[in-house]
Amino acid sequence: ALIATSGTTGTASVVPLTTQQLLLSAFGSTIRLGHVHSDRWLCCLPLHHVGGLSIVFRCAWLGTCVELHERFDAAEVNASIELGVTQISVVPTMLERILDDRADARFPPHLRVILTGGAGMSDTLVERCRAIYAPVSRSWGMTEAASQVATTAPGDLSPEMPPLPFARVGLDPSEGVLTVRGALVKNGFLATRDAGRVTHEGRVVVTGRRDDVIVSGGENIDPSEVESVLSVHPGVREVAVVGRPSAEWGERPVAFYVGDPVDPDELKMWCRGSLAGFKVPDHFHRVSELPRTALGKVKRRQLQPERR
Repeated sequence: ALIATSGTTGTASVVPLTTQQLLLSAFGSTIRLGHVHSDRWLCCLPLHHVGGLSIVFRCAWLGTCVELHERFDAAEVNASIELGVTQISVVPTMLERILDDRADARFPPHLRVILTGGAGMSDTLVERCRAIYAPVSRSWGMTEAASQVATTAPGDLSPEMPPLPFARVGLDPSEGVLTVRGALVKNGFLATRDAGRVTHEGRVVVTGRRDDVIVSGGENIDPSEVESVLSVHPGVREVAVVGRPSAEWGERPVAFYVGDPVDPDELKMWCRGSLAGFKVPDHFHRVSELPRTALGKVKRRQLQPERR
């Protein structure tokens, strides 16, 4: 199979995947998430990306059902969940809208798995899910590995994700990126572009993409750390932080957020309560929505016009 990457930081590329990768990815996912013959997996992700296509492969090999939605609609998803869906794959933004639509009501007990990936979950979203005992499985993966690489068991909201069978995750200290070994990746080895760490128990913690790191005055700023702080401000619903060129510092962080009008000085003070001064964004831009891919990932490149 030839699968397009999401292209969030640049032009999308095409990744070839073998039957072995697709098959072992499906089996590894099933070992972690479980298998029931009556399973019904709702797919509202695009099939031309691995996140959606992998659902079809899993269910085809396991002999279970796919409920295919042409596009994501929170109300339609919730209606299907009430009618018997047992598994669903979403990105965090989709999950937030699903919870909004159901006013944070608990999910029916037949929903076994809410597989969430593609981006990190904000602390606010984690707490909303924890409060209603949502069966969320946090995952980290990539097209090159045919979908998931590390995934928690349903209901485990820890950011520390154990690798799936057929994958071993390590850290390249010279480059500061996570690596994957095993049959899920081409030639048995892949150096990713994701920064993170591996615990002594072998669990994976992803802290961001190396491509997204902002270098300001010789200091590294991880946008996800700044976004995590801003996302818990009561006036901020969604946020993305990117680097903008600076004649004095090389780059400086700038924040784009969706939410209520908030005085920029208030947001700066909010950030200073949790972040070092050099990590506080210089500017805060309120927007109606953040540019996203079909998978719901933020298109950071569109927020960096000077870099085009």
